[in-house]
Amino acid sequence: MKGSIHQTKYGWQVRFDKITRRFKRHEHTEQPHRGFTPAERFLNGLQYETDRGTYDIRDYRQSQPIGFGNLVNKFLLSKRKKPQAQKKYAEIPII
Repeated sequence: MKGSIHQTKYGWQVRFDKITRRFKRHEHTEQPHRGFTPAERFLNGLQYETDRGTYDIRDYRQSQPIGFGNLVNKFLLSKRKKPQAQKKYAEIPII
């Protein structure tokens, strides 16, 4: 399978394609391995999306360029530029 989990000084790091995500170790609790489970679940989720064919790296970027909020703002800005639609979309606030 693609991807891996690496133990670091402060917890775990998931590496998959060009995605890197860190998960902290919780040493102050009775279960110091608690951070490994979310890392493992995150990696399993990425592998599952790859198997289904729905994996898109843009979903995991920090700016989330294909996130719903960003797409709505882009749509509203494009509609406000058209004269026939300016009144209709002028009152909708941009998030």
